[in-house]
Amino acid sequence: MQKPRLTFAVAIPVSNEAQNIVALLERAVTAKPQRILVVSDGSTDGTDHLVRSFAACSPVPVALETTASRRGKADAVNRLIAALRDVDVIAMISGDAMPADGCIERLVAAFEDPTVGVAAGRPVPEGPAGVPAVEVSRLLWALHHRIAMACPKSTEITVFRNVIPGIDATSRTDEAAIEAAVMNQGYRIVYEPKAVIRTNCPLSLREYVKQRTRVTLGHLVVARDGYGVGTLSWRQRFRALGTLWREEGIKVSTMIRAVVLETVIYCAAWLRLHISRPSHGVWSRVSSTKRPFGERG
Repeated sequence: MQKPRLTFAVAIPVSNEAQNIVALLERAVTAKPQRILVVSDGSTDGTDHLVRSFAACSPVPVALETTASRRGKADAVNRLIAALRDVDVIAMISGDAMPADGCIERLVAAFEDPTVGVAAGRPVPEGPAGVPAVEVSRLLWALHHRIAMACPKSTEITVFRNVIPGIDATSRTDEAAIEAAVMNQGYRIVYEPKAVIRTNCPLSLREYVKQRTRVTLGHLVVARDGYGVGTLSWRQRFRALGTLWREEGIKVSTMIRAVVLETVIYCAAWLRLHISRPSHGVWSRVSSTKRPFGERG
């Protein structure tokens, strides 16, 4: 008897992603999901109009849910999960990420193994050469790639088995929250380095720090609750950094800048966690990451 084909849907939480939403929808359609659902979190830049226009002529059903004001990405993620109860696998794609050719298909194929609960791809950051924030971002994601080979983790695209009701609505790192919830069901996570995810680097160190502080704080919250992502480990970071320095000749100035920034970011996030500042799922946008893919900014 032939094994039934896994059903999957693409879920896209967005907030002001007019620059890239059409290209993202076009790429999602090529993966042939059962349907695509977009939740627009208080978008004001024409994103909603673009999604509706695309849906009118899409070969794959595309639906749009909107909110009048921003409620945060975690709220959008929960709305997406609640609306997609009938599929086996959900491919959650951040609105500011772009899957490369074959990325979604590779990640969904991993679920033919019944022990797999989450499949993660490899982010490859883009931005103009010589910009300090871009160079540090590239180093960071090169480190994450090295670490993920041994300790898999998801990022801008999280493809997961549809076995959870949702995540904490105050979460600042929905990917890690999804991972933790699925892993608690007894599944495992796999890393697919050939599933490339294009991302836009922040173009200033100020935006880099803002983005990374939010992510680090979210990872610390998840770790406090019992689930630690591999890239939060300083031992893993320094081991991967040494490998990169030996094998790829990373500039010493970039390494020093990255270590100093990440140390400051970690300390700031740790302090925010331990002074019990009220948490919420809405954070300020990093505007330079919203540029069209391929532009220098």
